[in-house]
Amino acid sequence: MINGRRIVAICVSDMQNADTVETLYQLYEDLERENWKTILFNTGTELRSETAFDMGEEAVFDLIPYDKVDGIIIFWRTIKNPDLIEQICAKAMEAGKPVVLLDCDEPREGAYNVVYDERGAFRDLMIHLVEEHSFVNINCIAGIKDNYVSERRLAIFREVLASHNIPLRDDQIGYGNFYDIPAVAVLQQFLNSPYGMPEAIVCLNDAMAIAVTDFLSDHGLRVPEDVTVTGLDGIVQERCNYPRITTCRRNVPALSHYVLGLLFDAVAGRNQPGVFDYELYFDPAESCGCRKVDPTERMRAVSTLNRLTSENMNTDREMVNMMTRLTGESTPEGMHRVLRRSVSQNSYFCINEDHDTPRGGTHRHGDKPFTDVVISYRYFHGERETEKRLITPQNLIPEWGIFERRSYPMVVNCLHAQDRVCGYLVSYPEAGAQRNFEYALQKIQHLCLNLDIVLGLYIQRRRLQNINAKLRLIQDGIVEGFSELVESRDDSTGMHIKRTREYMRLLVDYMAEKPRYAELLTKEKRDLIVKAAPLHDIGKIKVSDVILNKPGRLTAEEFETMKIHTTEGRRLIETTLNDIEDGEYLNHAMDVAMYHHEKWNGSGYPKGLSGEEIPLCARLMAVVDVFDALSSKRVYKDAFSLDDTFRIIEESSGTHFDPEIAECFLQLRPEIEEAFYELHLEEERLNAKQREQ
Repeated sequence: MINGRRIVAICVSDMQNADTVETLYQLYEDLERENWKTILFNTGTELRSETAFDMGEEAVFDLIPYDKVDGIIIFWRTIKNPDLIEQICAKAMEAGKPVVLLDCDEPREGAYNVVYDERGAFRDLMIHLVEEHSFVNINCIAGIKDNYVSERRLAIFREVLASHNIPLRDDQIGYGNFYDIPAVAVLQQFLNSPYGMPEAIVCLNDAMAIAVTDFLSDHGLRVPEDVTVTGLDGIVQERCNYPRITTCRRNVPALSHYVLGLLFDAVAGRNQPGVFDYELYFDPAESCGCRKVDPTERMRAVSTLNRLTSENMNTDREMVNMMTRLTGESTPEGMHRVLRRSVSQNSYFCINEDHDTPRGGTHRHGDKPFTDVVISYRYFHGERETEKRLITPQNLIPEWGIFERRSYPMVVNCLHAQDRVCGYLVSYPEAGAQRNFEYALQKIQHLCLNLDIVLGLYIQRRRLQNINAKLRLIQDGIVEGFSELVESRDDSTGMHIKRTREYMRLLVDYMAEKPRYAELLTKEKRDLIVKAAPLHDIGKIKVSDVILNKPGRLTAEEFETMKIHTTEGRRLIETTLNDIEDGEYLNHAMDVAMYHHEKWNGSGYPKGLSGEEIPLCARLMAVVDVFDALSSKRVYKDAFSLDDTFRIIEESSGTHFDPEIAECFLQLRPEIEEAFYELHLEEERLNAKQREQ
């Protein structure tokens, strides 16, 4: 309650849905007439899947001010997370506030459970088909097999036929899962039946009935002249369908009066929680021939569809323009400047105080989604400057007096990037006529979903900035830890690294196309191996230049000294990169440095591993390293020809090299040769430039 005016919190999902809007608008109007205020807590998804996005959306219900509201209405069927509904009910009951569950199939103890009871109306529909139209060949497209609602309706279908001694075959019933595509599949089975076209097709909801009439029309079959089609639940979309569907409907004004009567009596202590049936009524229409097509209604429907299409296009255009401006902003202040020009409803944009810090990633539904203080920016028509205030989420908005004075409801949506909660948006949709109200809710929901995308992009951009900073640290660590390597190598070392890296890239990309290696060499693994390749000889920093640059053959003692570059390389990588690099990359780099001189037959060093005991990345490195060593000039030898180099690789297959890897390398000869010539040409240019200097 605020200044003597009572408040109802309405919890709903996908508030822009036409059926939901109709009921919301009626409730809002009736509440205003009774001097009550309305707050809608909305999510953009049904919360069915418990995805990261759903978890972000759910946080909006953490904002319900149980100390201020006098009662809660939950649109039960729109919110597909029963645990969440249970949480809201528990908190409301703990605060002593009554809860009405609207259109509830799973009643909660302690709540006022309003159940839509279509049984009487559907029985009237079936009796109408049998007695008024004298149909005896009636098929049924049910909902989901073994679903409580579907089976309850199907039982009435069977019961009415049996009570009129009308036989029923098994093939006269199919399950359309309450959706259009499976319903049409069932219809096609009916049309292919040897028993011929049924006189009537009873669909156990309107969505399936609309799909059936459309399909029949597309195939030259008329409704109701050739076959009667009926629905059941009276959705708003049916009003734009022609022929109009014979169905069972809610009387929305009567429903609102009924629900609010329960709530008002509960607040006053005049009733007790329980289950309350609200009965639908049977409405015979054009699809059974009991009502003539009204050209005026048809034109009105066309006009409505055109208006909705135009409104959707306008909303989409506004959102695209806003997104274009927002995605170019890199600071929260820049985002607010754009929103000031883009938000069309009077709104408060409330953002977590730490949303722009690393700590801002710790907020989740059920785990303190909002900071103790949020930053609130006010966007109201006619106000050029954005007003910024600090408030607590428990207060929801800075100025409750504005909410009290305005006749419009308050709409609250969560703002988040997946499950990371950033804040919330409070809007005042201009109610007026129902269609204006519907359009306003649509714009608010689209705005919030687009803001979620922008916030996600903004957070990802910040993460990339942090990653780039980390990469710079890695680069600095490599330069700092291995700087003496650059000073101690000869002129060809840098090109050796470039060549082996390019050969490795060609080899792993080619092998990844082989079935045996497709899962082993994923794109991520290939990138890691190529990135690790330049570090294979890093341990040579511990080997004397006298040995490294000796023009003749090494002595046995010198060769033993040379071998330490493998173990020293592994140690250097581990100690230098351990704290700043990804663990998987670290392992690849250490394996490449340690084992690239192991041989397939076990005669290599330092461990004498053989076959697949040698890590794959090291087996790959062995081939490309030897190829470059053979095909390039060294202080102790001239370069081998490419023919001789490829011949040695082939002859060493199964002894020095993994035979499958060697075979793949040989198959890549054209690509390897092309890279060889390009890189050696680059080396010659660099050497020429150095000589000039």
